[in-house]
Amino acid sequence: MAQDSADNLSAVPVKVVATTTATGTISGTVKDGNNNNPVSGATVSLTVSGSVYSAQTVADGAYSILNVPAGTGYTVTASKAGYLDGTASDVTVTAGSTTTGVDFTLYAAVEDSDISPISATFDKNSANTSAGHYADIPVTVTFNGNTLLSIMNGSMPLVENTDYTVSGSVYSISKRYLAGQSVGTMTLTFIFSAGSPRSLTVIISDSTPATHTVSVSANPPAGGTVSGGGAYAEGATVTVTASVYSGYKFVNWTENNAQVSANAAYTFTMGTADRSLTANFSTITNTSGGGGGGSTTPQPVNSTTGSAMVNPAAGGTVSLGSDVSLKIPANAPRGSDSLLVAIRKVDPPPVAPTGFMIMGSAYQITVNAQDHYSFNKLSMIVSLLVL
Repeated sequence: MAQDSADNLSAVPVKVVATTTATGTISGTVKDGNNNNPVSGATVSLTVSGSVYSAQTVADGAYSILNVPAGTGYTVTASKAGYLDGTASDVTVTAGSTTTGVDFTLYAAVEDSDISPISATFDKNSANTSAGHYADIPVTVTFNGNTLLSIMNGSMPLVENTDYTVSGSVYSISKRYLAGQSVGTMTLTFIFSAGSPRSLTVIISDSTPATHTVSVSANPPAGGTVSGGGAYAEGATVTVTASVYSGYKFVNWTENNAQVSANAAYTFTMGTADRSLTANFSTITNTSGGGGGGSTTPQPVNSTTGSAMVNPAAGGTVSLGSDVSLKIPANAPRGSDSLLVAIRKVDPPPVAPTGFMIMGSAYQITVNAQDHYSFNKLSMIVSLLVL
């Protein structure tokens, strides 16, 4: 007799394996580093094998992260908008236990301030007041919630209303302060209540032309007055003027005993060196006939300065200190106008002609700035004495 098919089924054993992961809990608190108050709503999290485990802090700043796989070396992070993240390293989770005391102190996130520009130029030449030259440097500050504590030049703070002025968010570095700094690169540091400092680099130059001195004198002093001397920049136009006194007339302007102008008003462009100019005057001999008129008798000159105006009718002696003396007899020069007679030492001396030797010093004599002059043939010989 056939058996029921169910009787032919063999019993098949089934093994059920329950898989569980050992876990634990991490707990702690999050507080504000500025005031020590609890921070609620912060997210505390860690990542284990690609999975994120996290919890939110409650009103008292406490949190608990449940079901964290047991393990060691975990890094836990606390974060909240407006704060810098906080981290805890090497956290260990034990199965069936709570790892306590994983606490965080969060600090408010700080945004750096900015300044504009961050570089500028300054020229100490006060004649040029255009931007980038002799002018204040305005700096616009974007505070981003911070305040400016100071502006420093190295270790020295700038003084408000002296070294700089403030108008709203614009800080203007004074041109007077900048003019007192050395030529080169200067860095001003803006220091704020929070965040990083900001730096302004200023390249300082000086295009001011060099100045030189023009000295003027009258020869003789009784002959008149002179004006126009002083300090002048290179390239400046200079005019020196000679004005005569009664009984004298202007002869010329000389420099180093050489004539530079026959005009009483002498105009020139200032060069690259000082100048020493002499206005030379001569006496006017007035001779009148009857009617009670009279005449002025010229007197011989006696000068030791190396140059003098010599009246031909009077003559005289012109000496260069105690080195050399030139004696000019009366009526030896030609004409009636006074002459500028000058002596200067030639150093080094000129080359002597073949067969000759220069002994001692050499001197050059000029008459009216000329190195040649013919005296009256009927007069006495002009004598030169080297002392």
